[in-house]
This record gives sequence, C-alpha cells and structure tokens, in this order.
Amino acid sequence: MNEDKPTTEDTKECKNTNSDKDKDKDFIKPKEFKKQIVAFYESGAEIPPDELVEDLKLIAEGLSFNWRFIKYTQTWKEDMIGDAIIKMFAALKKKQFNIESSYNPFSYFNTIAWNAFSNRIKKENRQHKGLSEYRQQVYEEFMSDPANQTYSRPANTDEEDFFEDGN
Repeated sequence: MNEDKPTTEDTKECKNTNSDKDKDKDFIKPKEFKKQIVAFYESGAEIPPDELVEDLKLIAEGLSFNWRFIKYTQTWKEDMIGDAIIKMFAALKKKQFNIESSYNPFSYFNTIAWNAFSNRIKKENRQHKGLSEYRQQVYEEFMSDPANQTYSRPANTDEEDFFEDGN
C-alpha cells in the first residue's frame, strides 16, 4: 500500500483549529455595528470609539480584496484604503447615516468605500494619462529638433531592404 497518502484520520487532525473569536475579528456583525453607531451618535463625542474606527478600517481593507481591485499595486491599494477610511470617517463624524432607517450600516459605509476606491482609480488614471501625454510631447519635440541628431528607425523595416547597400 502507498504510505504517502494521508488517511481520513490524518486529515481530521489537520483541520483548522482557529476559534470562533479568531474568525469573528475579521468580520463585522451588522447589529453590533449599528449599535456602536447609535451609541456614538447619542454620546455627542467628537471622535468615534476605537471599535467603530476599526470596523471602518475592516470595511476598507476587506473591499481591497474584491476581484475588481485585487490586481492594483500595493501603493494604489494603500491610497484607495486611505481615501475610503477618510470618507467613511467624515460621514460618521457628520452623522450622515440615518439610524432611524432600516438600512444596513455596513452597506452604507461599504458604498462610501466603493466610491472612494473608484474615485482614486479615476484620479490616478487621469494623472497617468497626463504624464504619458507630456512624455509623448517632449519626445516629439526632441526628435523634431534638427540639432538633435539621433537615430530613428526607417519606416520600411524589411530586413532585405534594410541591409542592402544600394548597389
């Protein structure tokens, strides 16, 4: 018999032994989230409690793993997450979420984060487009200046014609 193949008893022992507390720290419970928001609104405090701010951070970081944002560079993701946290914090501080409504506060703040991500991508794309256009313009000016005697490849790139010496 093949002894390298694990038995069912071996696979039972290999199961993940994370407790429910470890799993819960990565997820936001909607009822508790809403209770935290209500408590913050009623307290009249200027700064939200740490638990509420951590939940906003979890929303933004979790959204960065969405398939639409997963392939962006780490620096873009950090900028997107930062923008989302700022926008969600501002909405929380201004008490823009209506606690009387039956809407889920997670979906409200997730929408704010989504819009912040989209706006960051648009901003970065505009900046990249402007930089590319500037580079192209500078290159064309440099190449069209007669003082710059640089090599430019001829339009006809057939090898036979390219290497002929004209005889």
